[in-house]
Parts: sequence; structure tokens; C-alpha cells
Amino acid sequence: MLVKSIFKKYYNYYPKITSLLKNKFAQGVSYVFISYLILGLAGFVINLILGFYYTPADLGIFNQCFALTQLFSVVGTFGIVSSNVHFVAQHTDDLKLQSDIQSSAIILTFSISLFLSVILYILGNIKEDIFFNKEVNQAFVRIVFVLPFMVSNRLNISYINAIREMKLYSILQSARWLLLLSIVFIFTFTNQDINTIVQSFLLSEIILFFVILFIIRQFFKFTLFLSKEWVIKHLYFGGKTLLVSIISETNGKIDIFLISFFLNNYNVGIYSFASTICNGILMIPSAVATNFNPIISKLWYEGKKDELQQKVNYIKSILKKIMIPVVILSAIVFPIIVFFIMNNKDYAENIHIYYIILIGVSFLGTYNFMGGFLTMTGKPEIQFLNMLVEIILNIILNIILINLYGITGAAISMSLLKILGLLSMSYFIKWKTDINLLPRS
Repeated sequence: MLVKSIFKKYYNYYPKITSLLKNKFAQGVSYVFISYLILGLAGFVINLILGFYYTPADLGIFNQCFALTQLFSVVGTFGIVSSNVHFVAQHTDDLKLQSDIQSSAIILTFSISLFLSVILYILGNIKEDIFFNKEVNQAFVRIVFVLPFMVSNRLNISYINAIREMKLYSILQSARWLLLLSIVFIFTFTNQDINTIVQSFLLSEIILFFVILFIIRQFFKFTLFLSKEWVIKHLYFGGKTLLVSIISETNGKIDIFLISFFLNNYNVGIYSFASTICNGILMIPSAVATNFNPIISKLWYEGKKDELQQKVNYIKSILKKIMIPVVILSAIVFPIIVFFIMNNKDYAENIHIYYIILIGVSFLGTYNFMGGFLTMTGKPEIQFLNMLVEIILNIILNIILINLYGITGAAISMSLLKILGLLSMSYFIKWKTDINLLPRS
């Protein structure tokens, strides 16, 4: 009877989903969702391949390098990705203005990220264990000049998002991960060492860079002439969002960084295998957020707060129906992976890591699409305050729990942080915008 009741519930909901998919927003979400699904599957397969053919320590090196490239690419954008989406979304009818905004953003971010790459390269050669340890340092220094390409790709893809070309946006996002997966696959099956595998990041971003340059030229006219007005606006808005972006990216990598600091590459590999797959579930609300952020900016700019609240409520109701079966399915599938697919018993012996993290993911999943809400409503300083609270909690919880319980402690910390982060985000959004995220009592 229980199975029949659940089936009936979701069967009755099917016509609503069908109706929803007929509107432009939902179509955009569906495109982005497909790209995030590809992203999640690619990340899963990469971890599966490396976990099967390489040691947990090698997987740890790969994921630490990935964490470093993600963090420093955020620094290299100087918050201008958020600035770009914010301003371009407000001027969708003026191609000349959009071109000025985008051209200025490209020149600024490429210059900043190139300078950052040079500094990091010098530091990595001066001190051979500055990036966690010698093994990670050696691998990362070889790919540090990925940053200008990665930053440019992020910026150009964000422009596609801002002008609401969601199908193309999804294709480009998918291409990024399929390229990375393909290169990892080729290197793995030609028996390359982990340092060569890590260079997949650099090769995939360079290829994507030239592909995007060819495609995006039809949507705006690039000019080498810097607009003083938009340089100032980008630096001002981007500067306000930079710390938010850095803290947000660091917040998601604190567990990896601190496991690296207190433990070793082996423990990073075991933990990151479970956490990467589990956190892939959050790509569903992230797909919604990607599509929703320009709408937030536009509705708030036009003063349509009631309409914005209605959209928030509607999206929550849809996501709740989606996330419940996804979480249940993931809980069933993961043991099959570690017991019957992986050839290393260490992953199976630490299966509890996955389920601890899954608890926090199940709480945050329905609401994670609101992660950039405060920035998109022009309040990046409040977004920073919210993220500051979260990262302080993250650091404290991880330091205490990793030292007490090792990677199990890191999993407990991550799960607790997702629950506390949801409460913090809800409080700050309600305080500054009067938009309700959690159900009112």
C-alpha cells in the first residue's frame, strides 16, 4: 500500500510537471539541469576511474589540485562574474551596452588571473610544499597557468547565462566536463602518472577557450577599448562580491584543505570520493539557481517583490518533490558502487562517510537554489556576512572534529554545516529582503 500511495502521489504530480515545462523559465532550467547532470556524471566517472586504477592517495592529489584551481579561479575573476550577470541582465535590450560590459570584464579578469598565475608559479617553485605537500605542489605548479583560460571561460559562459541563452549555456557547461572526462580517460588508459592526469584541467580549459571564442562572437562585439565607466562598476561591484565568492568557494573546500593539513593524501582520496558523489545531488538546485539568478536581479531591480516571493515558493515546492526520491535513490546506489564496482576495500570500509554527508545534503537540497539571492538583489555585503558566519563555523567544526574523529569528523562537520548554513541563509534573506525561505510557523 505504501508503494502504491507513493506512486499515485508522483503520478498525479506528473501533469503539473508537464505543464511547468512549457514555460520559458522551466525550459531553461531543464537545459541547465541536463548540463548539471552531465557535470555530475562526469565528476562521478572521473572519481570512479581514478579510484579504480589509481591509489586513494593519487585520487587525493587530483582532488586537491581541482580544489586549488577552483579557488584561485574565483580569486582571478575578482567577483566580476557576478557583476557581469548582474549588469548584463539589467540591459538585455542594448547590445552596445552589453558589449561594453562584457569586453571590459574580459580584459580585466584575464589580466588579473594571468598576474595571479605568475605569482603562484613563483611561490610554488620557491617553497616546494606551499600547496599542502610536495606531491600536490608539484602537480599544481604544472597547471597553474590554467587560470586565465578558466576565468575567461567562466566569464563568457556567465554572459550566455545573463542573456538567457540557456540551451547554449548548457551545451558549453557540458562540453567543459566532457572534455575533462575524455582527457582523463585517454591519460588513464595510456598508463600516465597522476601528474600527467592532473594536466587534464589545463588541456580541457584551453580547448574550451577557443571553442567559446568562436561561438560567442555572434552575441556581442568585443573591443580592446576599455570603458572607464564599466571598469569602475565591475571593480566596485566585483570587489564587494569577491570576498563572498572566495569564502563561498573556500567554504566548500574547507574539509579537503583541513584533511590535507591534519591528515594525508590517502585520507583526502577516501573522503573526497564519497563527498564528491554525495554533493553531486546539490547540482539539481544549483541548476535552478543558475537560471533563477538573472530573474532575481531583474525582478528586484523592477521592485516586484511579491512576484519574486511567489516564484521562490513555487520553485521550493517543485524541488521538494524532486529531491526526496533522488536522495533515496542515491542511498541505495552508493553501496552497489563501493562493494561491487570498486576494487579497493578501503572505500567500502568508509561507506559511513557518504551517509553522514547525505543527511546534510537532504536538508539543504530543496533550498540551495537561493545561494546567490542576496548578491543578485544588490546586497553582496550581506551575502559576505552570511558566508563569513558559515566559514567560521566550518573551520571550527572541522578543526575540532577532524582531530577527534578523522575523516568521519569531517563528514559530521559538513553535514552539520549544511543544516546550519540553511538556517543562516534563511535569516539573512528574511532580514534584508523580507523574502521568506523557510516555511513560516
